[in-house]
Amino acid sequence: MSSHSTRRHFERHFGSSQGTTQLSGGPGGNDYNAFAAFLLGLPANAGKVILFPPAYRFYSSIFAIYIRDQWQAIRKLTLTYGTRWESYSFPARGDRGLEYLDAQTNQMCGMAGNPTDCGIAKDKRRFAPRAGIAYRLTDSTVIRAG
Repeated sequence: MSSHSTRRHFERHFGSSQGTTQLSGGPGGNDYNAFAAFLLGLPANAGKVILFPPAYRFYSSIFAIYIRDQWQAIRKLTLTYGTRWESYSFPARGDRGLEYLDAQTNQMCGMAGNPTDCGIAKDKRRFAPRAGIAYRLTDSTVIRAG
């Protein structure tokens, strides 16, 4: 177990409300009343939320390459075209792979010596074509589509 998994991660919160600085019998409260309560340090509620430690978070990386070109067919018409290639890593926990129950073998992937990627094959041909067109109606008006 890593040292990060034993740390406590938390977030403190306090909020102000309109009623704290509102006049009794006066007009209804508004955002200015809530801001005044904040400036006076009079929270309406406060608390602490414990966040998930890193052992329960999952991490993933996304890599992408985008190439494009542009061609001006005529003065008023411009064509743009290209492609994007994307690669997504298999999600993982801080110290092991992501858990995934394989119902056929009744084994938990990413644990007990099973591969961290669960033996799931990824498609490496993730190309996404891009195309666009721009037509200049006047010097100040352009219609675009993609």
